[in-house]
Amino acid sequence: MLLSPDELPSSEALNFYVIYCQVIFCVTTVVVIFTLVVMTISSTQSMRVYHYYLVTEIVWSYLCDAICRASTLLSMQPLPCLAFLGRLAPLASSRPRLIAAVAIFILSGRSAAIGLQCFYRVFQSVPPQMPAYRFLHRMLNDYAWMTFFAMTFIAFACIWGPMSMSFPDQDAQKQLLLAADPTLDYLYARLPHIICFTTGTHIDGSLSTAVALLIAIPCLGSALIFAVHRQVRRSKRPERTIHLHMMLLRSLIIQAGVLYVFIVLPAYVLVLSPMLGVRAAPQLSVYIAVVYYLETNVECLMLLWCVKPYREGGWQILRIATRTSKPVQVRSRSSTN
Repeated sequence: MLLSPDELPSSEALNFYVIYCQVIFCVTTVVVIFTLVVMTISSTQSMRVYHYYLVTEIVWSYLCDAICRASTLLSMQPLPCLAFLGRLAPLASSRPRLIAAVAIFILSGRSAAIGLQCFYRVFQSVPPQMPAYRFLHRMLNDYAWMTFFAMTFIAFACIWGPMSMSFPDQDAQKQLLLAADPTLDYLYARLPHIICFTTGTHIDGSLSTAVALLIAIPCLGSALIFAVHRQVRRSKRPERTIHLHMMLLRSLIIQAGVLYVFIVLPAYVLVLSPMLGVRAAPQLSVYIAVVYYLETNVECLMLLWCVKPYREGGWQILRIATRTSKPVQVRSRSSTN
């Protein structure tokens, strides 16, 4: 049996999962709007470009949450398939390639935003005498938008190109799975909007690239952060400039930690568990999604706290909101007496 009925979440768990995704996305929307307002009114001239990279990363993180919320996915491992429970489920069944391409493009945009943010911090720590300094300065400052979209389309082509060539016909893939295991008929009856992203009955072979990226990216990011920290410490720039770089570097380190705890580590668990013989991936994906949807909220709050101008701007907005709410409370009390 490829996938046992016992491995699926209960109906109560699926209902909780759908409602949780709706509620947490509403919370995320409020947190993101508040964060962007604070960042916009509190940004300083000295961190103008880095402010752009931070805003870009938050916006694309929110877009990732939006499409994940609209999809409300459930992993079908060891089957190479995903079940859609959200509002995009009917469209995913009728236009699976379109939904997959849009999701990969948003994921590529978020990856490019995170990568450029890290690269910019590395660039800020290098001496101006470096041969490629002028070229990098123009690419990361004057042509930041062009650089971002170029990296996004490169990442999209690298991911979607091979994936589109192996993307199966869904009806043929369904017949293949039912021929291999006729008991899967119950699965399609309970979860009608199932999309497979590769041909076959097992996901193992198609995960080699994902496993390599999950190992390489955290290692590369850690090495870059360590190199930036060492370079800033050795820098002979003014003390105020060094203090600014260290503050932004600390926020980047905490941001990387948040990404690792809420995205990378759960991805390790979801991807590697079936390869190690652990079953019940559909149930496991529900718990992992609950953790994932907290990431953007924690990242926004972390930025507001770790970056001093944002922290001061956030407190200022909260104080103004508190002052304006008090007279309303007084008038409402007097009107009831």
